[in-house]
Amino acid sequence: MSYAVDNVLDEIAIGMKALRDTTKGIPDVGGIRSSHERARRAVGALVVALEDVRSKISDS
Repeated sequence: MSYAVDNVLDEIAIGMKALRDTTKGIPDVGGIRSSHERARRAVGALVVALEDVRSKISDS
């Protein structure tokens, strides 16, 4: 088990929640909503990949 990966996943969750809260109420100017959606999907893929390799990463 990697505590470093757990910490990164926690920080990603906090950051994504802050981003979601920040973008509420902002009008969709310049495609900000579609950019946010692409970023959200990319971060989701990263989180899944990190969870998959968590057991293979050791803290040293």
